[in-house]
Amino acid sequence: ALVLLPLLPFLPDAISIDAPVFVAVARRIAVAPADPFGFAMIWDPTSPDTAAFNRNPPLLSYWLAPWIAAFGDGDLLLHALALPFPLIAAFAFRGIARRLCGEGLAPAALLVTTPAFLVLAASLLLDVPALALLLLAVHAFLRGSEGGGSAGWQWGAGFAAAAAGLTKYV
Repeated sequence: ALVLLPLLPFLPDAISIDAPVFVAVARRIAVAPADPFGFAMIWDPTSPDTAAFNRNPPLLSYWLAPWIAAFGDGDLLLHALALPFPLIAAFAFRGIARRLCGEGLAPAALLVTTPAFLVLAASLLLDVPALALLLLAVHAFLRGSEGGGSAGWQWGAGFAAAAAGLTKYV
């Protein structure tokens, strides 16, 4: 509730800032999945191709593409599709904090109520998905490193870290 309730009023907001680029890439993926950047988009007067100005990997757009193909690209749907990422970030951070400092609820609550997290989680930008996947990778790594930890957690950590790298360029 602490994660989702502050974000619900922003669900119908318009897609803004860099998010129209990620939505356009998702539309392209729905048509040509192997060529996500194979189209021209006028972003500024010097933009020749989408790949020239959008230097971010397309994992978020691949997440959006099947939903856009099935239900369209309404602002409410797109913002709702971004909601799993703040949840993943909160639960993964709580899992990390539980291993390092006790219960873990207070650190997770502080994370999800910071202004920066709330502003970015209410948008369709890449920061919160990348953060969520990185936190998930750390959480899975810690679980896999514990005594008796399974190799599945280590593999999960690797996949989450790779997914984070395919979400945002930094």
